[in-house]
Amino acid sequence: MDKPITTTLIDKASGILYPYFDSDLEIMYLAGKGDGNIRYYEYTDGQFINYLNDFRSPFAAKGYGFM
Repeated sequence: MDKPITTTLIDKASGILYPYFDSDLEIMYLAGKGDGNIRYYEYTDGQFINYLNDFRSPFAAKGYGFM
């Protein structure tokens, strides 16, 4: 816990990110409050380095629900 395993620049927005990890698919979904984008990262070899894609919307989101 002294140092991070890895770091990745996601974006420069100041909104709060809501992470959701799907353990079956090993994909991390990152959604930002006040942002219309959702980014998808694949978990491989112990790291979230494989950027898959993103969903972009022109409308700002107030919250997210995952099911």
